[in-house]
Amino acid sequence: MVSSKYVLFVLVFIMLMHVMPPAFADNVSDSIFDQLEKIMSNRHIYNQEKESKLLGLKALLTYDSKQLPLEEQYQIHNKLIEEYWPYSFDSTLSYINRNAAIALELNNLKWINKCNLNLALLLASSGRYKEAQDILKTIDKVYLDTKLTIDYFNCYRKIYSDLDYFALQLESRKEYGYLYEVYTDSIAPLIKEDEDDYLYAQEWQLLDEGRFDECLMINSLRLSKAEMASEKYSYITFQRSMIYEQMGDIPMEEKYLALSAISDIKASRKDNASLAKLALRTYEREDINRAYEYIKYSFEDAVFYNSKLRFVEIANSFSLIMESHEIQSERQKKALIVFTIIISILSLVLFALLYFVYRQNKTLQKAKDELHDVNEQYKAVNRSLEDTMTELRLSFTILPKLIISKNYTLATS
Repeated sequence: MVSSKYVLFVLVFIMLMHVMPPAFADNVSDSIFDQLEKIMSNRHIYNQEKESKLLGLKALLTYDSKQLPLEEQYQIHNKLIEEYWPYSFDSTLSYINRNAAIALELNNLKWINKCNLNLALLLASSGRYKEAQDILKTIDKVYLDTKLTIDYFNCYRKIYSDLDYFALQLESRKEYGYLYEVYTDSIAPLIKEDEDDYLYAQEWQLLDEGRFDECLMINSLRLSKAEMASEKYSYITFQRSMIYEQMGDIPMEEKYLALSAISDIKASRKDNASLAKLALRTYEREDINRAYEYIKYSFEDAVFYNSKLRFVEIANSFSLIMESHEIQSERQKKALIVFTIIISILSLVLFALLYFVYRQNKTLQKAKDELHDVNEQYKAVNRSLEDTMTELRLSFTILPKLIISKNYTLATS
């Protein structure tokens, strides 16, 4: 038979298990934050790796570039566009324009459309949605192959997913969400069911319907196919953080924002959103110093990349966090001044106490010396008294003998 103590132990354990997960989550988050901050401190290493790769590609162009056929230049530019895309807006734009010029010179319609789609997507990714739409309107879908048609619809999906995400009014969100679904439906027949675009569309729909468990399952499947420090990994972990945000699970949201940010930094992706959002989350739970470091890092990336979208996205958070950090810094300065004053006062008090103890020790030593002298005098008096007593005892011993001797003399005379 099971003892009542055992049952009580099991019940207490179960209760503790329900209480402890948030603490475990905090420990997990703290370890990921530590990892993130270590990666942040190594930014220069990842930037050097990126720059080395870019220099290697550019070397292919600079080495007797006049002898390179335009077709080869176009392909090298494509590789540079791919590398620069998340790293530098201006450089990406420059190589897209160079390829557009080559495509026009060769009168290659497929390449012309490809350059226009690249340009539209780049502009959309940087928040220039109107310019992106204007370019898309110039493209005739009739002349697009399947791959470019998918790119065309994905560009519109990017525009309307971003507008839906950033829209403040409910009606606008509904309109943008509807247009996103229209282009998602248009792309569905063109892609396979195991492709990431298809899975992401399913994930988005499930998230919109609040079917979080199924949404997480699809996201896990997508994530299993992605590698850390890749665009796909950064994007999927960011989307996973959005699922947890909808679920109200802030620790898990922060965890996947941190993982997405780590991936961005390792890949030198300057066009990123995860770290800025993580800065806002840490600010909301009053971790001001951490929020300040994150938003400052994000702002530096946005400046480097020259992204209009990231500037807009960071602006409000940046001002809030910077103001709070300044207030906290002022408080810390005032607290430091007060602490310094207190330490100074305590130092003076300690000095006074030490001086008092020193004076007391001197007084005690003087009294001890005087007592020693008195003791020595007392000992001398004692010795004198002892000598006197010895003499008296001797006198008392001799005196009777003298009296007897005297009496004897008188008697015999």
